[in-house]
Amino acid sequence: PTAIWHYAQGLAAVRQGRLNDARAHLLGLAKTSADPVWEQAYIGPQHPLSGTLRIAERVLAGELAAARHDYPEALTALAQGVALEDALAYFEPPVWHQPVRQTLGAVQLAAGQAAAAEASYRQDLERFRDNGWSLLGLAQSLRAQNRTVEAEAIEQRQRDAWTHADLKPASSRM
Repeated sequence: PTAIWHYAQGLAAVRQGRLNDARAHLLGLAKTSADPVWEQAYIGPQHPLSGTLRIAERVLAGELAAARHDYPEALTALAQGVALEDALAYFEPPVWHQPVRQTLGAVQLAAGQAAAAEASYRQDLERFRDNGWSLLGLAQSLRAQNRTVEAEAIEQRQRDAWTHADLKPASSRM
């Protein structure tokens, strides 16, 4: 619980622009998640908590770097998070709560890498078909590349995905 608390508090601090606080929570998460006890604690029969905590640490590191506009560092951290998530065995519900590619794609867009973001969203949609967040990001990445007709088709799929939602997201990352 302490490690995930640091993750949640760190993300909240990033979103509020309290980057020094976010950095402190990242350090707390890294320290807590480095404890070897997490190799022996499992989610289901196949997933040591250490894997989940490593993903959390990489996502928070990426979000913090992105908030500082250090896109090379952010993209590296998030790519590592994607690799960690991909290494997890299938489990239902998924062990990690939000596909890391959604965050990676949003940061790629912010970094001006629309084609790379498109690839990230398409890869995510291969795993999680009709994921509304990834459809949104894919449409945004296509628009950033001036591919309007393709974007409009994806936007229709996105609207369908969010038909019954109370709120519609503005970004693929939470």
